[in-house]
Amino acid sequence: MRRSSHGPGPGPVRGFSLLEVVVAFSILALAMGVLMALFSQGLSNARVARDYSRALQLAQSRLAEVGVTSPLRSGAEDGVSGGLAWRVEAVERPREGKSPVRAYEVTVEVEADAGRRVTLRSLRLVGSGR
Repeated sequence: MRRSSHGPGPGPVRGFSLLEVVVAFSILALAMGVLMALFSQGLSNARVARDYSRALQLAQSRLAEVGVTSPLRSGAEDGVSGGLAWRVEAVERPREGKSPVRAYEVTVEVEADAGRRVTLRSLRLVGSGR
């Protein structure tokens, strides 16, 4: 009579030993830890990118308004919009010779979350008749 390998008795027994199960669970736990760290880092990077994008949009918007919504002149203005602090500064550059055109260096700085800053600079030209 033949014995089944699945039944009781002195025949071959299939299965995993306790040591093999512990090693498998340890490897699984390490792999899950690494995956969770990567996922967490990815979420953090996505949040930073979103905040930077918001700050950049605000800076571009403020820069586009300079000289359009009000006359361009030297000075500074600051405020808060959408939870982001911003500052716009315009400085007149010295004229070369008898040029009828005035040049202003415009700097827009927006402070994003976590102390990151977005700074945009532009040179704006204004005719003397304006």
